[in-house]
Amino acid sequence: RKLVEESGSTLVRAAGERGLRRLSDELLVVTLEEREALLRPIEESERRIAAMRETIGAAERSMRDLGYLFTAEQHRLSDLFLERRKEFFAGALAAAQDTFKKELPRIPRRYGPKFRRDAMRAAQAVAARFVLPWLAEEQVRAEEEYRKVASRFVSFGNEFLQKLSESNVPELARMPNALNSEKGFRVASRFRFEELINVAQPASPLRYIADIALGLIQAFSIIERQAKAFLEYLVEMNSTRVQSDVVDRVQESRGQLETEIRKLLHEVTRIAVSALDHAREAKAQGVSAVETKLTRLGSAEEKIRLLVRS
Repeated sequence: RKLVEESGSTLVRAAGERGLRRLSDELLVVTLEEREALLRPIEESERRIAAMRETIGAAERSMRDLGYLFTAEQHRLSDLFLERRKEFFAGALAAAQDTFKKELPRIPRRYGPKFRRDAMRAAQAVAARFVLPWLAEEQVRAEEEYRKVASRFVSFGNEFLQKLSESNVPELARMPNALNSEKGFRVASRFRFEELINVAQPASPLRYIADIALGLIQAFSIIERQAKAFLEYLVEMNSTRVQSDVVDRVQESRGQLETEIRKLLHEVTRIAVSALDHAREAKAQGVSAVETKLTRLGSAEEKIRLLVRS
C-alpha cells in the first residue's frame, strides 16, 4: 500500500517506458526488414523466407525438449505441495476431529433435520478454523514457489529463443519482443474455501423424511457419524485444492508461454513476408518509388530512435 501511495506515478512511468522500448524494438525490426527487402533481389528474399520457415518448423518440433523442462518443474512443484499437504492433513484432521467431538454435545437434539443442519454447519466452522489459517500461510508459500517456476519457464523459453537466434537465419537474430518475466505468464489463484452449503441443507425430500424419523427414535448418532465424515471431507478436499490450484496455474502459465513462443516465431516470418510484399509493390512502380520508400523508412527509423532516447 505504501508503495502504491508513494511511488504510484513512478511505477506507472517505468511500466510505460518498458512498453515503449518493446514497441520501439518491434518497429525497428519492421523498418529494417522493409529496407533489406527493397535492397535485395526478390528471388533472394523468397529463398530466405523459405529457409526461415523450414528453420522455424524444425524449432517448433524441437519445442518438445523445452516441454520436458517444463514438465520436470511441474512435477517438482506438485511433489513439494503434496508432501506439505500430507503433513498438514495428518496433524490437522486429528485436532479438528477432537474439537468437533466437543462441539457436538452442545447442539440441541430435538428435530432431526435441524440437528443435521446444525451439525454440518458446525463441521464447516471447525474445518474453516483449522484449514483457513494454514491456507493463508500455504498460499503465500505457493505464490513464492509459483513465481519462481514462472520465472524459470521464461528463462527456459529465452534460452530456447537465444539458441534459435544463433542459427543461420539473420531474421531470427533480431526476433522482436523476446520473452520477459514482467509480462508474467502468471495466472491468478482461483482458490476458495469450499463449504458445501448444499450438503448442510440437503434438498432431497427422502433425506429430510429420514432425518425426521431418526430424530423421533433419537438416533442422532447416525447423523453425527455423517457430520464427522463431512468434516474429514472438508479438511482433506480443501487442503488438496491448494496443491491443485498451484499445479493448475503452472500448467496454464506453461500453455501461455508456449503459445507466446510460437507467436514470436511466426511473427518473424509474418514481418519478412509483409516486407517482401511491400518491396514487390514498390519495385513494380519503378526506381523512384523504391527510393521514396527507402527515404520514408529512414525517417521513421530516426523518429523511433529519437523517441526512445527522449
